[in-house]
Amino acid sequence: MKEKESGTKYQETKQHGSRLFPFNIYPCTIPLDFPAVPLHWHKEMELIYIKKGKGLIQIETKSFEGEPGIFL
Repeated sequence: MKEKESGTKYQETKQHGSRLFPFNIYPCTIPLDFPAVPLHWHKEMELIYIKKGKGLIQIETKSFEGEPGIFL
């Protein structure tokens, strides 16, 4: 994400978990549940675990090939 775009442009405002425990699990299958996860950022930490399949994952300015067993 470019420095100029890091403001509120892509900020996700959905609360994950609670204020005291900002954690949630979102099991999903892409593209069955939705075609892609749009570019976004939030204050909470996000962990991604790939059970099966492959895909491109972008974190800030770096791209990663996601494959089974990868934990980002």
